[in-house]
Amino acid sequence: MVSTCRKPASSRASGFGSDDTSDRNFATFAEPVACVAGSPRARCGADRWQRACPAFAAGPTRTTIAQRRRAPTPKEKGMKSVYAPVLLATLIAIGCSGAALRTKVPPVTNAVSPARGVVAAGRIAPGDIVSLKAAGIRQVVDLTPDDETPDFDEATAVRANGLGYANLPLRGAADLTRGNVVAFDALLRASPKPVLVHCASGNRVGAMAALRAAWVEGRPADEAIEIGKRWGLKGLEGEVRRRIEASSAYGRD
Repeated sequence: MVSTCRKPASSRASGFGSDDTSDRNFATFAEPVACVAGSPRARCGADRWQRACPAFAAGPTRTTIAQRRRAPTPKEKGMKSVYAPVLLATLIAIGCSGAALRTKVPPVTNAVSPARGVVAAGRIAPGDIVSLKAAGIRQVVDLTPDDETPDFDEATAVRANGLGYANLPLRGAADLTRGNVVAFDALLRASPKPVLVHCASGNRVGAMAALRAAWVEGRPADEAIEIGKRWGLKGLEGEVRRRIEASSAYGRD
């Protein structure tokens, strides 16, 4: 078995004579030399090398890293017992918070969650109100005129179930104005989350989201259109693009 031991520094480097066999000779070591366990003492130099050559002193048994590792003190053991549960709790909390940030999407027409705390959807029916409440929805923003659903008083039904309700009626492309976009933005900001924003199919919702991205947030046309599509923009894409490209972020419609 070959081990590495270090011979003492020269007398010039250590400051002591070569015949001085005290421990001071071995306080400073120079280059390593190879010695063979169980070999004649001449292999390691002299008697005074015995301290510097574990292989010669201990025979064929080699000290392992695990054996040389210092055992933890009682204080260190106590710190580990305290920090381990804290670390575990922190990791669990991070995982749970990530799950909590995802908005639950209720089973209603064309429902998607394009942004945290927001659900965009198509028309809701009387039977959907329970599903909205079960999904945690706190506010409904309705972008349809009342005469589109004459047999359903949506405002009354939503409020009767303890949810907030707001209405911004948009009939079509003619209502895609800057004033309505500003009102749409204000409703979204003021609504408690999660909020459900809907029209008949999601198309008007997406159109308003795209125009909001362009006119309120100052995003370029292509990016604004992509945002609108995530919110449900379909048939009104051409109208939306023409409006964005025809005006700057501070221009008139």
